[in-house]
Amino acid sequence: MWRFFTAHLTHFGGDHLRWDLLAFAVLGVAVERISRNHFLTTLLASAALVSAGVWFLQPQFMFYRGLSGIDSALFGYLLAESLRAGWRERHGFSIAVGGVALAGFSAKCLYEVFSGHTAFVDTGGEFAPVPLAHLLGLVAGALIAAARSGRRSPPVSCRSTATIHPA
Repeated sequence: MWRFFTAHLTHFGGDHLRWDLLAFAVLGVAVERISRNHFLTTLLASAALVSAGVWFLQPQFMFYRGLSGIDSALFGYLLAESLRAGWRERHGFSIAVGGVALAGFSAKCLYEVFSGHTAFVDTGGEFAPVPLAHLLGLVAGALIAAARSGRRSPPVSCRSTATIHPA
């Protein structure tokens, strides 16, 4: 049972760990700069959702290891934030970049599903990719970003609404 909680901290080798830590550092810093609370919420929620999802939906796996599900959640958070901001500001380029990023993520997952190989890590045949973990992470991060945008209060103006009349 303890592996349910520690699976994200263990890896199958140095290459696996390096790729996961690189993605975690880059994506984690970006999310934390937006909201530290949502960074922590994304970490905890995605860790639980990914572990539970792999445990219940893919019981054939004896072991699940790696940060890639959490990395995918951080990516999902940033993707949702970018698309939301692009949509709100009617910024077509931001929406296009978000769409391309989502398409790339989807293509990576499809490659892993159909090839049985990871897109970035040389597994040496030691482990199989778990695209479900990546998809669950992406959804968790996007939902947390969506919850963030739903609770955002309107910006407060620094200008005074009072009018000054000359004497």
